[in-house]
Amino acid sequence: MKLHKFKKFIKDNEDVLQCNIDNKVAYLKFDKKYLQFCQENYDGFLLFILLIAMKNNKDIIIDGSISYKLYHNLVNNVMYIIQCVLPEFHIIKITCNSFDNNKYNPKGISCGLSCDVDSLSCVEDRYFKECGNLKLTHVTNFYLGACVKRATHDNRIEKIKKYGSNKNLELMLINTNFTEINNLSHHYYHTLKNLCVPLFFQKLFKHYFYASCFISKAISNAISNATSNSTCSKVIWYAYKKNWSIIN
Repeated sequence: MKLHKFKKFIKDNEDVLQCNIDNKVAYLKFDKKYLQFCQENYDGFLLFILLIAMKNNKDIIIDGSISYKLYHNLVNNVMYIIQCVLPEFHIIKITCNSFDNNKYNPKGISCGLSCDVDSLSCVEDRYFKECGNLKLTHVTNFYLGACVKRATHDNRIEKIKKYGSNKNLELMLINTNFTEINNLSHHYYHTLKNLCVPLFFQKLFKHYFYASCFISKAISNAISNATSNSTCSKVIWYAYKKNWSIIN
């Protein structure tokens, strides 16, 4: 699988990030004020296609740069743990033109918000309660396949907007066509798909809470290390009534 033709531009008053995955175009669309926070590497797209490539036993070739720490941890840790959980998936090769060692100074603290119990609990604990320098500044919602029907997703967005209307939290909405490319079951394979999106905004997010249901500590350690590279967000796992989180 080849990642190439990375672009970022403004169209119809929206920011667009896109790249070609073989002969298909994958894109994200969002408010144009966030374009300044997008770095020019393939980290997010790499994480997005990793499971598809492993399932189909296809090596990934990147015509551009990726963060070295992300590469190192995917190749040496994450893929092997995924294969332990999903033995039908294959260990593949990842090659790129160069490694991105840029360092940024992000300030944002964010979590995904679906208004289900885990994300609401995260907002309760990390916005309404005293939590020092880990108080939320943003909440996000991505169209990635959690809702099968677009109308269901749009209804959820209206509820999220209503919930956040009286709070000093910035709501970041991102539209994608990722479901057209990654058709793996969202219920079983959502983790890497959801976590790929913060990697597009390494200049914005310093910490990113992944509010989800139970995940094993072995898997969460590996993925946290992989996605918490030296230039971007640190991933913190969060689940309702769980008394642990992992900060790398």
